[in-house]
Amino acid sequence: MNEERGNSRSSGTRAVLGMFAVAILMAAMAWWWNYHRGQKALDFYGPEGVLLIRTAPVVEFLQPTPEAVIDISKAPGLINARASLLSDASYDWTATAVREESPLFSVRFRRGDRSVVMTFDFENRTVHASTTDKTARLVKKTAEGWQNYLARQSKSHSTNSD
Repeated sequence: MNEERGNSRSSGTRAVLGMFAVAILMAAMAWWWNYHRGQKALDFYGPEGVLLIRTAPVVEFLQPTPEAVIDISKAPGLINARASLLSDASYDWTATAVREESPLFSVRFRRGDRSVVMTFDFENRTVHASTTDKTARLVKKTAEGWQNYLARQSKSHSTNSD
């Protein structure tokens, strides 16, 4: 009887240790995946730009016409919109991004006196980062997503201010 109890304890111990090993391996893989999925975006925005995009408490939509600043800090969907800017998959890194002068829309992420301004050119699917003065080409889905998101914020603001 004691022998059976000892065997079941050792198999239970092995099972628990096996589960811990699998959990540690999965956590390491998740960390590696998250680290590598945003490396090009980190180079594009710079460390301060990435930090502001992810955590800035004040986010403002700077409308080109009429010139207005809309606070979108509490707007639904902002967490996902921020995440899209920091994912390498949101960009076409192989395309040459040329800064054009089509209608531009800007979003400012601000914490105190530090800020990063993202200027979108939806006609050419580009975004310009003020922190690094670089321009990158967005994939179609990301460009359309941001264009629709800003249009909803503009519409929501004009409805609320009437």
